Amino acid sequence: MFRRPLVLIFLFAFAPAAGAQDGLKPEDLARLKAATVFVKVGAPRSGAVATGSGFLAKADGETGWIVTNHHVVDLFDGADEAKMLTTPIEVVFDSGTEKERSFKATIAAFDPTRDLATLKFGPAKDLPAPIEIDDALELRETQVVYICGFPFGGRLAIGTKNPEISIGDAKISSLRREVVGGPIAKVQLNGALNPGNSGGPVVAANGKLVGVAVTTIRSAGIGNAIPFHETTSMLRGRMGNVTLLPKAEDEDATKPIAATLRARIVDPFGKIKAVTAHVLPGNAAMPMPAPNMPPGAIPGAMKVPLTVAGGYAAADVTVPPNAKKSLIVQMEIDYAEGKAFTNAVLVTVGPMRSEIPGPGRVNPYGPQKTPEGMLKLASGALLPFPVFPVKFPTPQNSESVSVVNASAEMFAGKSIRMDALSTCVVNPVDRGEFELAVETDSDNTPTEVRVVLPKDLALQIADLGIPDLPLVGITLKFPVRLAGTLGKPSGREKRHSLVVDAIEFLDDEGKAVATFKPATAPPAQKSLAAVNRFPEKFVGQTLTVDAYVKGARHAGGTGLEIANENLANPLNLEVYTSRSLAGQVESDIAKADLPARAKVTFEVKAIHGRSNKGVIGIKQVEVLDDDNKPTKTLKASASVEYPQIPAPPKPTAPKAAPAKGGSPEEAPKAAEPVAAKPEGGIGTAVIVAIVGSAVLFVVGGYLLLSALRKSKGEEPAGNEEATAAKRVVKAPEPKPIRAAKPSPKPPTKPGDDNPFANFS
Repeated sequence: MFRRPLVLIFLFAFAPAAGAQDGLKPEDLARLKAATVFVKVGAPRSGAVATGSGFLAKADGETGWIVTNHHVVDLFDGADEAKMLTTPIEVVFDSGTEKERSFKATIAAFDPTRDLATLKFGPAKDLPAPIEIDDALELRETQVVYICGFPFGGRLAIGTKNPEISIGDAKISSLRREVVGGPIAKVQLNGALNPGNSGGPVVAANGKLVGVAVTTIRSAGIGNAIPFHETTSMLRGRMGNVTLLPKAEDEDATKPIAATLRARIVDPFGKIKAVTAHVLPGNAAMPMPAPNMPPGAIPGAMKVPLTVAGGYAAADVTVPPNAKKSLIVQMEIDYAEGKAFTNAVLVTVGPMRSEIPGPGRVNPYGPQKTPEGMLKLASGALLPFPVFPVKFPTPQNSESVSVVNASAEMFAGKSIRMDALSTCVVNPVDRGEFELAVETDSDNTPTEVRVVLPKDLALQIADLGIPDLPLVGITLKFPVRLAGTLGKPSGREKRHSLVVDAIEFLDDEGKAVATFKPATAPPAQKSLAAVNRFPEKFVGQTLTVDAYVKGARHAGGTGLEIANENLANPLNLEVYTSRSLAGQVESDIAKADLPARAKVTFEVKAIHGRSNKGVIGIKQVEVLDDDNKPTKTLKASASVEYPQIPAPPKPTAPKAAPAKGGSPEEAPKAAEPVAAKPEGGIGTAVIVAIVGSAVLFVVGGYLLLSALRKSKGEEPAGNEEATAAKRVVKAPEPKPIRAAKPSPKPPTKPGDDNPFANFS
């Protein structure tokens, strides 16, 4: 009798706790949604528009300031700041709702090093309350936070021009610092971030800013946010990246070097009034600030006033001889309310390194821009640097993909050169056949033509790692010229196939900058890419090559996830290792934005009989630091665990056709497998069932007739069972039926990946 009250008391006692776990308070949620904006950058063309997220950080009357990521607003990857500053930008409030409204915005400040930018817009009436930034907010691991933004941009819009906001919960899994005891450099989240979330706010349960969403580790459920104090620092005004640009090339370090000291100014509200550099030679002792004390002017340094203009503070300086071509620089910043000093940094004379938050900064070994504006990949390949909007090539002794697509029959069977745009996405469609994704000048996929690459050429393009370059919210497209022969319609889609002999990457003028052709032998330098392309040439060898280690894999056999210098996964290799080495990788290699740079030692075991891929076994992983020096060595304490590897099938001679005049018994035997296939006609099993049913019908009918005759006195006296048996024997006997043979299984084709191929 007391059960119901106890249950009620129990539910009532736990109701507040359940409510506390039910997400943000309604009023905080409403404020958060009102202050989060959808950011659209670039011309209204599918290949040239980047989308991201942002949030209102300050409002003054009818003017507002939005915080987002630098990589959201920089379509040019740092190649042209002037164009970036004039690129059309639109910020959308209440996106995807009936209250939606948008405003044109300009870039008020940007910091590529920290991947932050501030946008200014207005006039705008009735602006919502900005997201609160509390400098005293304490962060801790396991703290619940909320990710706000627009993942995948307009692709999630349903029946509306722009998407509605998405809000997901996550937990802080790590607070990462660049130096022990230093400020938080990155907030690691155990929750999904996706392209399009970039620049969006990550808030605590009270709605206050935790950080700005910036990167994610693909397929790992790990995201990263820039901590809130970096946003506070940007809005207050600060110094950005510092460089020393030589005034002449090939400077001799034994002589004084003339250079320009230049520092970026990140100051959206114009609070910085003057900047002074305190300079020491690069071979001097690096001054360290006192613990828990703000830095002051470094003693003994030379003061150099800098000229502030165009978002930079700069002055000409002389680097003393034998100073290791570097200077120790500290910045003194004059604000209206007082002075501030930065920490001292060592700056080396050299060409200005890319400050973009994309491949050049995130991956120190990855793609870099060359002075000629080329995209230099870590593997050494040079491609034209992609620009936006994408310029379709002007045909030069070639045809555009639109023309070929419209008149495919006219070009069928001919060798042609076809210009197109390509994302460099390679899709395996059949054994030894790969399809390259291409688009027309109107950003459409051709309907009558597909581009087919031979295996080695496909692997070369895939090894460039182009689709995986960390440019969130934008699709890289390259103008390409494809040389090959256009075949007749084939396949289920009945499209013409352009079988490619060569791929040329084109610059803005339509000239070929890089050319890729299939090869029959691996390159001289042994690398992971070389083994990936020609594993059969390395069977039985043990190699040590540069690679990235992403982590361990246990599905389908114990292995490691590895990638080449361009962070591209080897499509033509099956990678295995021992459980001991996989365990060491899981415990000793920290999860980070990038896989661990390493030297990997492995044996090339065999060629898989079905997939025709190379099978390798990793025996040792030597983890390297930024200077390519080994920091730890992980070795397998047991042999590599390989699954059963089918051997490549031996070629079989085709069956000879039966000779004319052969015995009549040979023809049915040769025809049996064909008759057993359920391709029209009645199968053997069905025939047996029909004949058997007829026999039972005849026998049953005869017995029933005999019973009726007997009941009427028509059956003669005597042994009824014997008489019935005789009559059954005398009945017309059906023709003997040969037992049905089971339908033969179709032979397993080489490379058949059907998981039930041997199932019975």
